[in-house]
Amino acid sequence: MNPSPFHLDAGGDKIPDELHRKMLEILLERFRHEKDFPSLSESVITINRIVSSEWESISSLSNAILKDFALTNKLLKLVNSAAYIPYGGGNISTVSRAVAILGFDGVKSIALTLLILDHLESKKDAAHLKNEFLHALFSATLAREVSERTFARCAEEAFVCSMFHNLGRLLAMFYLSDEEEQIRRLMVDQSLSEDAAALQVLGMPLRELGSAVACDWHFPEQIIHSMETLPPGPMQLPEANQDKLRMLAVFADELCTTIAHTGCRDMPREIRNIVERFADGLPLTEKQLLEAVDATLDDVIEYANIIQLNLHDIPFGQRISQTIVEPTDADGQPIHNARGCATESSREEEALYADSPAEHGNPTILTAGLSDISEALVEENPLNDALHIILETLYRGLEFRRVLLCTVDAQENAMVARFGFGPAIEDVLPHFRFPLNGTTDLFQAAVNRGVDVVISNAADPHMRERIPAWHRKHIPAQTFALFPLKIEGTPVGMIYVDKAQAGTIHFNETEKKLLRTLRNQAILAMKQFIRITP
Repeated sequence: MNPSPFHLDAGGDKIPDELHRKMLEILLERFRHEKDFPSLSESVITINRIVSSEWESISSLSNAILKDFALTNKLLKLVNSAAYIPYGGGNISTVSRAVAILGFDGVKSIALTLLILDHLESKKDAAHLKNEFLHALFSATLAREVSERTFARCAEEAFVCSMFHNLGRLLAMFYLSDEEEQIRRLMVDQSLSEDAAALQVLGMPLRELGSAVACDWHFPEQIIHSMETLPPGPMQLPEANQDKLRMLAVFADELCTTIAHTGCRDMPREIRNIVERFADGLPLTEKQLLEAVDATLDDVIEYANIIQLNLHDIPFGQRISQTIVEPTDADGQPIHNARGCATESSREEEALYADSPAEHGNPTILTAGLSDISEALVEENPLNDALHIILETLYRGLEFRRVLLCTVDAQENAMVARFGFGPAIEDVLPHFRFPLNGTTDLFQAAVNRGVDVVISNAADPHMRERIPAWHRKHIPAQTFALFPLKIEGTPVGMIYVDKAQAGTIHFNETEKKLLRTLRNQAILAMKQFIRITP
């Protein structure tokens, strides 16, 4: 933060903080009046507000992602790419499994990245925006690769901090296109830095815009901190984790800028200068750096294929596809396997188009989900992960409107909903509970007798009187099904599914078999949990 009550304008004159805040608010207000900014903000805030907790975090994050089928499809393709195999990816069929394997923050960062990408698709200057997005993606991937070779514990944090390092620039391209074009023109015509040009046009650097929006979007402090620049000259090893993340973000951004704007002849020298500047802060040899760049290039080409970015249509994509950096020793001699400049390469041929999205509701999702569940069941303490995967498999595989997992609260002798997927699920969960004593209604009878129940038309007068009042009031479903879970004759839980229109829940023989398998796996997960719980 600026300790002075003043900011400086382009001429070096002081601007009172109050005036500066008003200038910033005017720009932010312009953002808010753009037709698609509120929806983007809502999506980003929804994901950022989700915090990790044992029962709720996986379902909350998965729910936020599953609402968007295109986002779900791209995310699952991405986590199964070669880049994520070292982290446990490669054979993941559900978002819940992705969260369990790659970590809560890892999946959040991927989802946020894909949200930004989807948002820029509709913009009129999409090519210019995609160029900046690809710069950010390459920078983020490079930061992760470098982090693994230096600060290994913060690899995913490095990715997301670097991804949003230039958020202000990207937002200006989105919503202040005329002003952003003026900034670029000043940078060329007057040889100004981006900060100096932005001060002339907007009265503030673009990173201040990015920081302000990031605060509104509830980004964590470490991401906002990573948007700040570093002073020129040699860098020392930071002590604080957020300073390490900022250093990685700045380092990756400088390297990407060098790749984008430096000729092949000068590339080794410029890269060596960057390595020397960060030598004390990032203990990385030039050879290690070039290995990281090489791995990044492989990953980004695969990412581009998955998210349907044609590298040959994007200037930065053309640059990274055609740039091969040759590692040299201190005397400028090649080290091994020259990476230099080429107009044709096998890497260009690898920039493939992504497959079309898979059809929603395909029973293949059920079968693939079984594999995820089996993997979860062989891992330590699998209950939470396995049950989330089972529910998501049902939700996506059979296109239910809602699915819920209930467990028995022994103290209250009641069946209580723990988590679920579907619209307004957070509003439904508090109301979904019923006592186990008695058989006066349909839910109690199904659980106590261990009988599966499918209600085709909940509005049927003969059936309506058997449906409890709490369900009729709080869960407007015209058709639903109950699948009790029992261990040695004792109720331990229940799976609930519903759809909006009457008569739409029906299962063929294959689906019935898969449903039985899913229910048996849920019971197995609960048995394992009971066995390992003291």
